Amino acid sequence: MRWYHKILIAIAVIVLLGLVVMFLWNALAPELFGLDKITYGQAVGLFLLCRLLFGGHNHDHKHSSDWHKNARNYRPRLCNWLAKDRNWQEGGQVEEVEKVEKVEGVDNPTRGAKGGVD
Repeated sequence: MRWYHKILIAIAVIVLLGLVVMFLWNALAPELFGLDKITYGQAVGLFLLCRLLFGGHNHDHKHSSDWHKNARNYRPRLCNWLAKDRNWQEGGQVEEVEKVEKVEGVDNPTRGAKGGVD
């Protein structure tokens, strides 16, 4: 695909999504929240602002689904933090908790797995 085809497709997508955002906003926001209707330019600006703030600009699709692999490494940290927080709320000193298998009904599925707590 030539570079100018990609530019034309990007412009068409922005035009179409701007119209969709404007239609949805003008159909829902004034009735539900009492807000004013928006123009096409405001709709495109709102769409671009949401893309910047909330993401959706990651074009490396092969790594976008790897979050579940990384989540396994954060689970022990979360359990450790919950144990420290519970200890602090009970008036104890905050100290490093080496092994946490179950904290307030949250079990640790990574026990024994690579990257888990052991």
